[in-house]
Amino acid sequence: MQSKNKNQKKKFHRLFIAVEIPEELKKIVTRHHCGIQGVKWVKPEQIHLTVRFLGDTESDKLEKIKEVMSDFRFNEFRFTAEDKTGFFPSPAKPSVFYLSCGNTDKLVELKYYIDTLLEECGIPAETRKFIPHITIARIKKNFNRKNCGVLQDTFSDLKTFNIRADKVTLYRSTLTSNGAVHEKIC
Repeated sequence: MQSKNKNQKKKFHRLFIAVEIPEELKKIVTRHHCGIQGVKWVKPEQIHLTVRFLGDTESDKLEKIKEVMSDFRFNEFRFTAEDKTGFFPSPAKPSVFYLSCGNTDKLVELKYYIDTLLEECGIPAETRKFIPHITIARIKKNFNRKNCGVLQDTFSDLKTFNIRADKVTLYRSTLTSNGAVHEKIC
């Protein structure tokens, strides 16, 4: 008789941990949406600041992560969504359009503590540098990169916006043909 484990495929969940963004800022960002070809705007209800992207995570780790994250507390702090936008990885090869963040020392510290907790769950710390930002659009292949300046100009009247970080949320992200769907786990 074969073991169940050999016959069953492991189930994975695409996970990330984020700070939620105030509705007022989401509305401001949405008012700036424009019809440039190749720009897919993040739906307002899905705008957030990712503190840690875990990616495909085995189901057996999910329960431990939920337990650790539901008990996680930190002192609230403030950071800002700046009046600047940018592109990842660069304007020459844009794939993400984002709002820059300021006063990020506490966000970097928060990420460090979350990485430490996740290591207890068997998830190694990220090695890439954490650059706090708020993704507001994805750039598609049919985007003309000459429009980077035009896209940034549509956000030129932004004002710095204060954001209170008082909790983090664990999300499951399911990829669909209409884009990712985010579900709060805890």
